[in-house]
Amino acid sequence: MIDQILHRPEFSGVHALTVTTGSGISALAKGDADMALQATSAIISSKNVELVGPLPSELGAHIDLEAAMSRDTANAQAAQDFIRYITRPETEKDWKRFGLDR
Repeated sequence: MIDQILHRPEFSGVHALTVTTGSGISALAKGDADMALQATSAIISSKNVELVGPLPSELGAHIDLEAAMSRDTANAQAAQDFIRYITRPETEKDWKRFGLDR
């Protein structure tokens, strides 16, 4: 996704180096990079890195996730209970705290 963004015409001429080991956050923390494009949750969990802001929606860098359980799970009730727990309306503040939108 990041590679596709950096190859858009409006970013031509931008010197970009894709980190293939570790993450952009670890490169920032070590001083090996000036900026990184990462998931918000990865940025806000790092003490030495500052979140500047989300990417503009027109770049299409949104990631949707789903919660699911295997049919063969050893404890279907526990899996269902967990999914219900993390999707309760009261957990919205916890999702936000980690930079996620529910």
